Amino acid sequence: MATQDKLVAKTTVSFSVYPTAVLNSKFQNVKVLGILDSSTARDLGTPVDELHVNVFNSLPAGTPNDPDAYMYVRIEFANGQRQILGIPWIKESSIVVSNYTVIQARIAGVTPADWEEILALLNANGYNQVELKAGN
Repeated sequence: MATQDKLVAKTTVSFSVYPTAVLNSKFQNVKVLGILDSSTARDLGTPVDELHVNVFNSLPAGTPNDPDAYMYVRIEFANGQRQILGIPWIKESSIVVSNYTVIQARIAGVTPADWEEILALLNANGYNQVELKAGN
C-alpha cells in the first residue's frame, strides 16, 4: 500500500519522518486534512522548494529531486496548528491509523472538589479530550 493511500482525509494518524533534524519529529495523533499538490502547498504558505532542498539528502534513494514531482499532506495537531509535509518525507512503515471512539463513564460518590483530581489523572495518562458533567 502506498503512503498516500494510508493518509486519508479526516483520519487520525501517527508517523515518523526521515528528516527529523529539519522537521518536527512528533507526529502523534494528527488529523489528515487532505492531499495537496506543490502549487496548493505554496499557496497555503509552505516554502516547498526550500524545504525540499533541506530534506532531500535524508530521503530514500529514488525520491525525485523535484518538489513538484510529488504530493503533500496537510495535517492538524490537537492544538489546532497545521503543517504541510511532502509525502516522501514520511516513513511509510511508521504510519499508524487510529480508530478512536468516545466512551462514557459514570463515577458515583464524586464531589466537585474531586473533579480537578479526576481531570489530572486522565491528563497524566494522555486523555486530554475530556468532558465532565454533573448529574444523575
